Amino acid sequence: MMDLLEYYNIHISQLSPLGMVRARHFEYTFRAQNVVPLVEDFRRFYQMTEMMGFFSFRMRDGAPKLMNPPKGLSKWKAEFFYVKAAAVTARLHLRNVTDTIATEKLNTPEQGKQAWLPHLHLIPFKKLANRELQILRMMLQGKPGQKTKPVLKEKNEDDLAIDAPLWRMFCSDFEGKIEIVKCGLDEEGWYDTVVGNFRVPDEAALNALLAQGKGKVFLVCPHYSSFGNINS
Repeated sequence: MMDLLEYYNIHISQLSPLGMVRARHFEYTFRAQNVVPLVEDFRRFYQMTEMMGFFSFRMRDGAPKLMNPPKGLSKWKAEFFYVKAAAVTARLHLRNVTDTIATEKLNTPEQGKQAWLPHLHLIPFKKLANRELQILRMMLQGKPGQKTKPVLKEKNEDDLAIDAPLWRMFCSDFEGKIEIVKCGLDEEGWYDTVVGNFRVPDEAALNALLAQGKGKVFLVCPHYSSFGNINS
């Protein structure tokens, strides 16, 4: 996500709710297939747009469909919360909304051209049920350096339990279960893999106090973000 904002030279507060959803879902889809999400590949699927002073992304003509976007995001303003700007490890800039937006020239994904394309699946965009949340809790119960990982199991046509890709847990017909197993000798633990997907600020940035008077903060929510000054 941060690489994307830096590439387009936009601030997180300038990204519309649907733009945020599309960017996040792209990353989830790629990581679910053990594919590193790159800005270049995002551009093969999406074109940046601007509407009513906010930036967003639309599917490019001819690009494979990655998600069914929500028809609308209601009541998202009630989910706002403040985050100290020093804790965000990215070079964010406010882009002038009148700047010309370049038309993407990269080819859209084609079979045989991108090795990851056959492995991508349309992952539903949905509200997680209690069962799915319980699975996610199990997956996150790790520690730094712990050599374990979650594995989904479901039965095949012969009624035998086989390993299933993690994205299957979001499908309506999934009836399997999750197991926590030991990693191979040269395999990184799940906890360290997940942490490695994020830019984590150092301890000094997290502990820094806001200056008296007005301090910069980010105002964010799960689908939207804003930026401003508040009295500290």
